[in-house]
Amino acid sequence: MRTEDWRVAIGACLAACGPATACIESNPQPSPGTHSGTEKGPGLDTLSAQDSMPVLADDATIGFADVVPPEQTADAVGLPDDADAAGQPDDADDATQAKDSEGDAQPILPPEGEWCTVDGWCAQHPQIPPFTLNAVWPAAPDDVWVVGELGAFLHGGETGGIMGRIPAGTTLHDMVGFPGGEMLAVGDSGQCWRHDGPEWVAMPTGTDKNLDTVGGPAPDDLWTAWGEWIQYNEFDGAYESHLLHLDQDGWSEWDHAPSLRVRSIRAAADGTTFLAGVESQGQGCTDPPLVWTRILRFESKKWSYIGELPGLEVMDMWAANHDEVWLVADKAPETFDFEPQPSFLLRFDGQDLEEIASVEGTSFVAVFGLSSEQIWAASQDQVMHLWDGKNMEEYPLPPTEIASVSAIRGISPDDVWAVGSYGAMYHWDGTAWEALQQVSMFGDIYSFAGTAEDDVWAVGGLKSDWLDSGAVTVHWDGSGWNTVDNPLPPYLYSVVAFDDGTAWAVGNDMEAIDSFAAAWDGNTWTQEPMELSPGTILRGLWGTSPDSLWAAGTRMDELNPPHVGVIVQRTQDGWSQEMLVDDAILMGIRGFPGSDVWAWGQRPSKQSALLLRLQDGQWKETLLPDAYFIRDVHGSAPDDVWATGIALDGQSQDGIGVLLRWDGAEWTTPPADPLPPLLSVWASSEKSVWITSEWDVFHWDGNDSATEQTAWPAGTGDIFSAGHNLWISSGNVILHRKL
Repeated sequence: MRTEDWRVAIGACLAACGPATACIESNPQPSPGTHSGTEKGPGLDTLSAQDSMPVLADDATIGFADVVPPEQTADAVGLPDDADAAGQPDDADDATQAKDSEGDAQPILPPEGEWCTVDGWCAQHPQIPPFTLNAVWPAAPDDVWVVGELGAFLHGGETGGIMGRIPAGTTLHDMVGFPGGEMLAVGDSGQCWRHDGPEWVAMPTGTDKNLDTVGGPAPDDLWTAWGEWIQYNEFDGAYESHLLHLDQDGWSEWDHAPSLRVRSIRAAADGTTFLAGVESQGQGCTDPPLVWTRILRFESKKWSYIGELPGLEVMDMWAANHDEVWLVADKAPETFDFEPQPSFLLRFDGQDLEEIASVEGTSFVAVFGLSSEQIWAASQDQVMHLWDGKNMEEYPLPPTEIASVSAIRGISPDDVWAVGSYGAMYHWDGTAWEALQQVSMFGDIYSFAGTAEDDVWAVGGLKSDWLDSGAVTVHWDGSGWNTVDNPLPPYLYSVVAFDDGTAWAVGNDMEAIDSFAAAWDGNTWTQEPMELSPGTILRGLWGTSPDSLWAAGTRMDELNPPHVGVIVQRTQDGWSQEMLVDDAILMGIRGFPGSDVWAWGQRPSKQSALLLRLQDGQWKETLLPDAYFIRDVHGSAPDDVWATGIALDGQSQDGIGVLLRWDGAEWTTPPADPLPPLLSVWASSEKSVWITSEWDVFHWDGNDSATEQTAWPAGTGDIFSAGHNLWISSGNVILHRKL
């Protein structure tokens, strides 16, 4: 039985036999005010390195007696050497955004071997974002459609193609295609989308329930289904299904739907449509439900039962013709001990059921055939099984560590496709299965830094009980991202790189709750201890040389809130004593050679933003309205600094985007259209600013912001530019765009 089925069955038992608990989280949303751009206070007494635990109150400034100004070096956050006044390289690639005579944006063709959006955002690592891919439909060798998690779709072949996301963003579970290129996909929340031209178009289904399967003989003769658990009494219940039929007038509900959970609807080559589902009947809290697989065939304008498989739970089905159906099914457990059960490949000829093959310790999850002599079945242990009419051969898939197959489909004996979790795509060429990418748990990327187009570092971390733990350090050499081994604890949050080939990072060992610095000497990463208060987590690092570094973070004290912000400096004498900021969560720090340094974050007790500016050896706080939360700060010059964040408006649950610009004297709000909550920012000039939200990337040109689609969530990590390249990170994905 599938996990979700057991969850429903056990949930019903718990409701009848045991207590339940619930949690409610409060989320106050104060209204935003207006920002003045003024700075607080006349300044406190100057502190020396000998002063004990200096603290910056929320209404004061603070000075360092021995503050070392950042060195006068090349601008670490400014324009590329070959950039024009607008922040674009002089010979920017014409493919950045092709325009027709009307001025409309034209799709950017992806480079060979890459999957890219029409706006030119390409997945670099991994090459396919780690969506769970649920369905595949190859129309031709280079005309393969895939849909999956979060509304993702891919269209291309072995050499890459276009990736995107349907506007609704809901997970798509199944799809069906027809000659001429028409595709139809269904998914969560009753979503149905049709693609028969330049874009996906929504088709109302009349339900908001999840649709798991779709099939039928023609674009105007399709079926889908949804189901729900009906509780008859304290200990008994069953699934009730609802069938939907699509004809020329749209979707409508079909009367007299079978009382089972529909798992698969498939049409044979002769047009016959079959349905396979699971019927279960509860037996109370001590025994699993009784389970049957039932097979139905649509003919004479009605659905008729043609077969029953007691004690088996169907997972997938392929229809060969009017009298031949192939299924994969698990034996239903008879007790709640959840011991592994055998799984079967079955052939049903309309009267008799024939067991073709079985596996132990794993499950068949998908089946597809090109004929009765070429049936493919995928098992959860990453093995493809081929039935040739007489024998079953096993073909282990290329090792992918964690991926599993969810769907198979092909168009010829030497052109079969399979897709699965973590963006896994496989192709059979008649001889062997090939993985389009090596799927692995790459680790989340939190920060970029680099000195040139072929010298960029990305750092992050991975902490898992079932995978190796450790800091992530990867390097871009101009042609690919290469993992660099390191002995560091799991998390690196920020990195800086220098022209001499060295790099520095700060991170945190979550087990010991100790922050540390790490140095790359050109050959090896080594850890440098820092004498910080227990519970300190450093999230930001900036500097112009190894002897001129600033780090910022937070001392997390759950027993004695509020949190305390921490700023430290590294000179040739090592790391300085902590400077503490009352009631503060510091998320980052960044500056300009020979000029200002900015640190930013939140004042949690006030639900307001916190911006600290180091000028002439003193830290000063800039006032911003309550309910502002600053997420990132970047600029091209001391008088061109940009900040992104969130304002809680008391209306939308997620808030609205905040975009601010510092002109050297005050913070102002550019006259942009309303934006969603904003995360990272990279400014090449006041007329070229790149901004990320959760899903999109925005480009500010001095007058307005243009939106670009990235398919994968865009902005949960960092954004960085070097020369003609722009990178963003989100989770364990690195996306790239040519400028």
